[in-house]
Amino acid sequence: MKIGVVSDTHLSKIDFSLPNQKKFLQKAEEFFKDVNLILHAGDIGSFEVINFLEKFAPVKAVYGNMDDLLLRRSLPEKLTFEVGELKIGLTHGSGPPWEITDRVLKVFSKEDLDCLVFGHTHEPLNKVVSGLLLFNPGSPTDNVYATQNSFGLLYVEGKQIKGEIVTL
Repeated sequence: MKIGVVSDTHLSKIDFSLPNQKKFLQKAEEFFKDVNLILHAGDIGSFEVINFLEKFAPVKAVYGNMDDLLLRRSLPEKLTFEVGELKIGLTHGSGPPWEITDRVLKVFSKEDLDCLVFGHTHEPLNKVVSGLLLFNPGSPTDNVYATQNSFGLLYVEGKQIKGEIVTL
């Protein structure tokens, strides 16, 4: 199974003519055309983003600290679900970028996860700690705080999960 992962899009609308969006939207069309599922780890911007992603695969999403009231009322703050034999946690994250992994791990402290997907920092992370994949796809659109623009892919086979960061 192949899963597309995105976070921190911060898009109020989908517009291929805007330079900070065009590259991401084109890459999403290329890389998400054959995914089975898409995860959005918050700071979405608008439901237009969800609708765009749903053209490729079903979407599971959580709201982030910058999302408006409509998204906050419609989406959960955290989500736990199974993909095959694996359990995945999805949340946005909060606070300063340092020690964010400690904070997101606390959100799921009572869960036995195989993978924890989060966002918030705009910086990608693809790291296994004590058998748990910590995965942050970064931001595909930020040109202020991110050192690079990126999104991610997760590959699930049986009890194995592997992450890949796609740099734009």
